[in-house]
Amino acid sequence: MEQPLIVAKGIAKKFSTASAAEVLKGVDLTVKVGEKIAIIGKSGAGKSTLLHVLGTLEKPTAGEILFEGEDVFSYDDTKLAQYRNAKIGFVFQFHYLMLEFTALENVMIPMLLGGVNPSDARREALDLLGLVGLSHRVAHKPSQLSGGEQQRVAIARALSRSPKLLLTDEMTGNLDGETGRAILDLVDSIQRERGMTLISVTHDDQVAARSPFVYRLEAGTLVAKTPFG
Repeated sequence: MEQPLIVAKGIAKKFSTASAAEVLKGVDLTVKVGEKIAIIGKSGAGKSTLLHVLGTLEKPTAGEILFEGEDVFSYDDTKLAQYRNAKIGFVFQFHYLMLEFTALENVMIPMLLGGVNPSDARREALDLLGLVGLSHRVAHKPSQLSGGEQQRVAIARALSRSPKLLLTDEMTGNLDGETGRAILDLVDSIQRERGMTLISVTHDDQVAARSPFVYRLEAGTLVAKTPFG
């Protein structure tokens, strides 16, 4: 039997605030290699926090996450950052592009940080921008691109290290309906072609319906995994 890509066990997360609210409460989640799932729930249910923990951007208050059988939160900060850069791609609602850099430079950055030779990074970045339909916009800065184009650059950047896991958080939340559908179609196509594992957080039922299975997060707890609809 193939080893799961991710096994989350008893994940809890409490932030150090006056109310000390526990955002996640003993979440268990197993995700197979190449699986595509959606996590839905109301605003404030803890969806983004869970995604951040799965992506190692936040450390859980309790519990562990095994990635390919390894407890990633046992790593020191340097090793954890290297792991995150090499294994995980992120696409958020806002693109978080570096405004002073071109589309090409934005896509190259994760590769350069990972020690990829600049000429190889440039070649791969050009290929990725071609993949997302932006070969003609490589020299443009984010301010010169439409919202949909900015998100395509963000997708190309997320793919720059050939991640095993792609995490998206309300990826089309700032886009109009037609542009959003085009972005979703693009990500679905890339996920199938590359066999990546895809976890999407959304409040949009139409986005969730694209995943074979949907988890609902209520008050910090995963309460169901059922075929959508």
